[in-house]
Amino acid sequence: MHKLFPKTMVVVLAAIVGCLGGTEDEGEVDLDLENRLFLTGTRWMHGFVPVCFTLASSQRSNFTAERDRIRRIVNDNWGEVAHLQFQNWNVCGSNPKNRVVVTLDDSNSGTTTVGFVDGGPTSLRIGANVPQGLVLHEFGHALGFDHEMTRGDFTDIPGPNPNTDCAESNVSGDALGTPANDTQSIMAGWPYCNFRNDLSPWDIVGVQNAYGRKTGGAIVGLENRCVDVPGSDSTSGRNLQIWECLDGSNQRWTKNADKTLRPAFNEERCMGVEGGVTDPNFGTPLESQTCDFTAKQQFSFAGVQWKGIGNMCIEAPNLVAGEKLSLGACNDGFNDVKWVFEFERQRIRGDGSNVCVDVPNGTAVSGTDLQLFGCHDGPAQKFTFTSIGEIRFGGLCLDSEFADPVEGRIIQLFDCKANGRTKRNQQFHISGPIRGLNDQCMDVPGGSSFNGAALNVFPCHGGPNQTWDYHFR
Repeated sequence: MHKLFPKTMVVVLAAIVGCLGGTEDEGEVDLDLENRLFLTGTRWMHGFVPVCFTLASSQRSNFTAERDRIRRIVNDNWGEVAHLQFQNWNVCGSNPKNRVVVTLDDSNSGTTTVGFVDGGPTSLRIGANVPQGLVLHEFGHALGFDHEMTRGDFTDIPGPNPNTDCAESNVSGDALGTPANDTQSIMAGWPYCNFRNDLSPWDIVGVQNAYGRKTGGAIVGLENRCVDVPGSDSTSGRNLQIWECLDGSNQRWTKNADKTLRPAFNEERCMGVEGGVTDPNFGTPLESQTCDFTAKQQFSFAGVQWKGIGNMCIEAPNLVAGEKLSLGACNDGFNDVKWVFEFERQRIRGDGSNVCVDVPNGTAVSGTDLQLFGCHDGPAQKFTFTSIGEIRFGGLCLDSEFADPVEGRIIQLFDCKANGRTKRNQQFHISGPIRGLNDQCMDVPGGSSFNGAALNVFPCHGGPNQTWDYHFR
């Protein structure tokens, strides 16, 4: 995609680029950065990004379907991986300010103001039905990120399209989250350096450095919606729902040694299955209940992915004793393993196996590589999980070596770093099913993603409406 207008930008000034084709974590956002995505626009305060569509866009015959598609793409990518909440998604009023104003047209391209514009719109024009990667690219501009190639330290390479260059143009800004020459960044794409349709690992690091990680205790599902107790209502029997993630204490859940999940606003309440029975055909509602610690209130995290820096997966060649752990691409068919996080026993077990994550000899020495070993419940296999994503052992933190999202990086013990932009390789979360009574899975019926959609347990099927990111608390 070509730039429609030349740019000369500094950090707080917005510009237009064209392309073809408040929480526990808030303190970690750092404006004095050397390695992140390339931020040349102003960030959105507290990560709240209102979005609306022009009246003309709303009159297109395919408007509802295209709006919903764009919303899903943005929420399931930029929204899911960082402390961001894209809101509203309705038709703009007569004088929209301080929001992303989307115009749909029949082109195969896009142009977007870079970053938040105080008192004015952040204008985003995009062709209806363009590929997912271009949607992510344009909304990356709206978040304040410029093309990766505008960094002065970018090295020119041939691009995939003969009509465009993957070439540096040297604009002033803050280098964010990615190192020089991240040609796989979504902000280097469409079509300058790549045609990817998802965020690169360094993109994820960068947007987290700019906006922060998800709040500890959040359970995040489809379209960046969080498990929620409506109105922080302490009434026993209140049905649970999903809602846009707002960081309230009614959306932060603690996993306890008794296998319960409890909301932060009232830890005398437990998530539970209504009536203590399950329905195999229609699902059974989940509700907030007075804790009685019975099976209806016990949940497990089995068959989950364990994710680290850049949302890369923690893997092992085989689930056998002696294997070391390392970073790898998720779902690539190579060293893919699933895990059981047994919070009640403070251990991490290989799913379907009897091997656990283990500190050799149980000795807390910085630089020690983690291994798999037969599960024994000894101190060498007991870990502490913190609300900033740490997994601790003996005063040290689990750490992926070299602090970069590169396949093969070994998982080790290392000195814990302060929370912030250098901490990403010591922060983890899990992603997958949450299993409850009779081994049924937490489920949003029909894959609904609107605010207020019900929350059930239902027979497990592995679909996206049963996949949840849990951020430790």
